Amino acid sequence: MEVNSIKKRKTNVIFDPLYGFIKLTPTEYEIIHSPFYQRLRWIKQLGFSSYVFPGAEHSRFGHSIGVMYNAHKILQSCGRAVPDEKLMDVNCTDERTLYHKSVRLGALLHDIGTFCFSHTTEAAYISFGETTNMKGGKGLQD
Repeated sequence: MEVNSIKKRKTNVIFDPLYGFIKLTPTEYEIIHSPFYQRLRWIKQLGFSSYVFPGAEHSRFGHSIGVMYNAHKILQSCGRAVPDEKLMDVNCTDERTLYHKSVRLGALLHDIGTFCFSHTTEAAYISFGETTNMKGGKGLQD
């Protein structure tokens, strides 16, 4: 058997402690294994909450994969999902399949630009941006 044919039939999965095994499209697999996405492993979902609630230790990485899974389940419950064979096929470009893939990718990437301490540091960034803008810098603009 040829190596390329084995790669084409390989299904990429990731295990989530809440949802079990989650199938990944080839694009999702590549994104999840990129350095940009891997940094989410070190960003806490709940910021500094773990100092008050010691069990609150999950990361943006796991959260985002769970959001992707739930977006997929929502599409299934609304009757907008496509079969897994179409979803996993990189050559399938019909509108419904592209819609399904886009929703999953949007959910997967929704936290990709999160600050290092989650939303806890956003207020400081916004204050800095406003101050910089007042001094003539670019800062944050409407």
